[in-house]
Amino acid sequence: MDQALRKFWWMGSTEKDRYLALTNWNTLCTPLEDGDLNFKRFEDMNLALVSKLGWKLAKGEESLWTRVFCAKYWENGTNLFWNPKSPKSLSFGARSILASRDLIRKESCFLIANGRATNMWHAPWIPWLDWDQFRAAFNPMIVPTSTFVSSLLNGDREMLLMGNSLLGWLINQSSRVENADKDPIWGKIWKLKISERMKLFLWKLGRDILPFGERLQRIFGNEVVCAICDEQEDSAVHLFCHCPLAKSLWLASPWGVRSEELNFSSPLQFTKWLLEPIPLMQQGNIEVEEFRKFGISLCFILWTARNQAYHDHVQPSFFTTFNRIKSLVAELNSGDFVVFVDAACKDLRSVAGIIVTKSVAEFVEAFSVQLQAFSPLEAEALALLHAVQRFAKDSGLEGCRSVCVGVGWSGSYPVGLSLLDSPV
Repeated sequence: MDQALRKFWWMGSTEKDRYLALTNWNTLCTPLEDGDLNFKRFEDMNLALVSKLGWKLAKGEESLWTRVFCAKYWENGTNLFWNPKSPKSLSFGARSILASRDLIRKESCFLIANGRATNMWHAPWIPWLDWDQFRAAFNPMIVPTSTFVSSLLNGDREMLLMGNSLLGWLINQSSRVENADKDPIWGKIWKLKISERMKLFLWKLGRDILPFGERLQRIFGNEVVCAICDEQEDSAVHLFCHCPLAKSLWLASPWGVRSEELNFSSPLQFTKWLLEPIPLMQQGNIEVEEFRKFGISLCFILWTARNQAYHDHVQPSFFTTFNRIKSLVAELNSGDFVVFVDAACKDLRSVAGIIVTKSVAEFVEAFSVQLQAFSPLEAEALALLHAVQRFAKDSGLEGCRSVCVGVGWSGSYPVGLSLLDSPV
């Protein structure tokens, strides 16, 4: 499953066996705020799910399934979750549950009350020791003996009347330090009011995993020059700042940026400048949000033009590229609702999925609806009608014929869809 997910992420399909991965998959599985995509490994998801069951055994929960589990696998029905020796007759599910012991042991600790049910040698009850330090603190010759923390306490003390010890999760101090050192740029990228495709492009730029010639040269050793100017190396900083086309586009912007004077040591540094143009902000007369939209749109369109020049040998012109940038910026500033639909049909029944966004940046709602349709085309048209009727008052639409044209409507309506001609 992980392999199929990796292939789909890098190639968009699972048919090819070879593909170019410009970053490690385990890196992509780290959280968004750490600069990655928070993909979930199936092994981790499985462990998390069985750990919920292991946690109930670890804290001694008295439920029907825990009593049955203990009675089946341990002598006299005693809960021996913390015992390192597992019964030989464990089923696959039982082995999976007990496999969560190491995770729970490292990330939890008992708050000692009477200590009568807390295993001294195998349960975590000393919060300032990690598990390796905990094991090293005891003589391995006496560990096999069954001893509880209550044997260390004075039985006459009132505190022993408080009840059983409680198991809770530990808050790791090192994780707090790591959180304080995280680069805030990644959180800013995912909160931008731009399309998800542009956010992903900006993330790839910051992570330096766009397939520029400079990046590929580190892998294959082949030197590649810029496909647009055919003068300097094919790199992110060159394409977006120092290429003649980029310099003309930046100079024609409302801020008249002279990009040839910009020097960045890495794509990440350039990405930070796109989001926080501090030198320009110090000069005044700059709307940061408008600058971000223009700068990101410029890079996005320029990257598309570079790919067309590299693969199709189509050289971009200044006016065409600049008009595309202005159109994209206008689209980002638009307040119109955009409706995406898809439908599947079987036996005169269909289900449609509908996503509504405001312009291309702001998510509004996603929902599904059951329809009666004879074909996928009819189902998608009915889904469009359903969505437009739902949001007509907010968007100010008078009818949905234009929406149908926007998704490639052929001009002839299926039977029963003449109502699309009428105002919504």
